[in-house]
Amino acid sequence: MFLLNSSDFQIKSVGRKGRGVFVKKEIAAGTIIGDYLGYILSNEEVARREKIAQGYYSFEYVNHDTSIWPPDLKAEDVHLINHSCSPNCSTIDIDGHNVFYALRHIFAGEELNIDYEFDPEYNSGPAPCFCDSPFCRGTMYARAEKNQVAVKKSKAKVRLALHQKQGAKHKFPVARVGEILPPLAKYPTKIGDFTMANGRQNDIFASFSTKPLASQESSLPTMLELRRRLRRSGRQLYFPKLKLTILGLADGHLLAKR
Repeated sequence: MFLLNSSDFQIKSVGRKGRGVFVKKEIAAGTIIGDYLGYILSNEEVARREKIAQGYYSFEYVNHDTSIWPPDLKAEDVHLINHSCSPNCSTIDIDGHNVFYALRHIFAGEELNIDYEFDPEYNSGPAPCFCDSPFCRGTMYARAEKNQVAVKKSKAKVRLALHQKQGAKHKFPVARVGEILPPLAKYPTKIGDFTMANGRQNDIFASFSTKPLASQESSLPTMLELRRRLRRSGRQLYFPKLKLTILGLADGHLLAKR
């Protein structure tokens, strides 16, 4: 279910990736994009359906045994948001719902994307990536070392464990297999730059197709400030006096070029 106004985006063909979602106007960092709703199915049934559909359309639901399957694959909905190794969107768990939001400022004409980060521990076959990003891994599987940082636990498992540990205040109704996950009664208006349950912040990448934001500073700002600027502007950060351009932040490291 999209939570953007229908006039703010359009669905277009993107060659080998099928269809994709493109914004028609600028989107501020933290903007809510949509909620991944659908049937709750066993992962075995999802695997069967994806083999028939010849595509990846499911999203993990609260544990590692069930997933959400779109009600209509032909519909123009959030299941059309493609993978990228340098995404401009991410998801956050809100009461068992996978809510999509803008990781950084997104420019008109950009395609919305997230990093699928398939778990290499459950490799079920090739999942080639066609994102054409400068940081493309060539696959939609997460890097093995990144998976180890997360202690080989799915994000959903970690989040569910925290909900349970914190008590009844954070409990939410869990849809059963065969049911359709209903929308939340209320959605936040914006998502901040939060730290995930595994202690890691989302990687953040600037747009590679817009003019860099120049700064005449003679020393590099803190990592926190660089992240704030990348998120707010969506642009690469150019420091001419340092002959350095910041492209993003990944795994706590600067991505830069001279």
